[in-house]
Amino acid sequence: GLENIGATCYMNATLQCLVNIKPITDYLLNPNNYIFLYQNYDICRLTMQYTQVLIGLFCSDSTKGSYPPENLKNIIGELNPIFRGVQANDSKDLIIFLLEIMNNELAKIHNIKNNNNNEDEVELYPKIDISNEIMVLNHFLKDFKKKYCTIIGNCLIGFNKSVFICQNCNRKVINFNIFNILIFCLEGTSNYFNLGNNNSNAIPFISFDDCFGFLSKEEIFQDTYCQKCGQVCIAKFRETIYSLPLYLIIILNRGKGNIFKCHVNIPEKFNASNYIDKKNKNNDYELIGIVSHFGESGMGGHFIAFCKHSIDGKWRCYNDSIVTECSEDYLNKGIPYILFYKKCLIEN
Repeated sequence: GLENIGATCYMNATLQCLVNIKPITDYLLNPNNYIFLYQNYDICRLTMQYTQVLIGLFCSDSTKGSYPPENLKNIIGELNPIFRGVQANDSKDLIIFLLEIMNNELAKIHNIKNNNNNEDEVELYPKIDISNEIMVLNHFLKDFKKKYCTIIGNCLIGFNKSVFICQNCNRKVINFNIFNILIFCLEGTSNYFNLGNNNSNAIPFISFDDCFGFLSKEEIFQDTYCQKCGQVCIAKFRETIYSLPLYLIIILNRGKGNIFKCHVNIPEKFNASNYIDKKNKNNDYELIGIVSHFGESGMGGHFIAFCKHSIDGKWRCYNDSIVTECSEDYLNKGIPYILFYKKCLIEN
């Protein structure tokens, strides 16, 4: 377990789920990678302190049974003032921050290790057909490989595709972007699907289909300038998920202070084929971790993690320093807040 060092349950629960992403943990605990991180400590201080937590959890000879992540907490607070002191914070804000900084650090030392600093820069305005999906994607991947050439990029990065169509001249513009977390805005989702309208006091029920469907809805923009026809036009815009990563992190955002109450149908396994543009042989995902919130709305309650062990397949409850095996009703304990899915392995 991880010791609570002053209202840090939000951090402990988040870390336990991140620790459960095995390829990242294995990479950081690899002796050769650890030595290189240590040699470049000034560049990757946060990643190094996170690795020290992994060592404390998996490699320590201590019989205490828990590890105090104090040094990691100090570095996080130094890099981002909202995490300083002992005030309660939000697991959502922490995981977004951790993944961004750790990826940036690992990308820097990757470029040092592979002498890529002098690599030719990607053209700012390449001569490509902006309506040709393959050409746009290939150009996008050149820049992507420089910024996300890390174990975090390999495990956690998915792609969004957006399509803009001018209604005057039918000019099509395709763009790609990346994400490492999907955020389901449950308030917006419930309004979009008119859930719970028959009874204003009823707690709405929201399915995964609802959430993914809301992410890819089409929008109409009334006053958009088109570079081809040179006119202010009506344009159709649609953003879809092009591909999902090996490990998928989903935040169930209920609004500020967790105020929006709803039941979310959280599947232990699901097939993502209907939610993505790029069809692969394997689009099956299984749940391996949950950060759940208990008690008061907002940050005044308590965060606990539930994780499926990567070796024995058993679910455990991580309540700060207390770790126990848990029954199958972990989905009904507390308010599920952050979900961690892993792509199922293809049987050979």
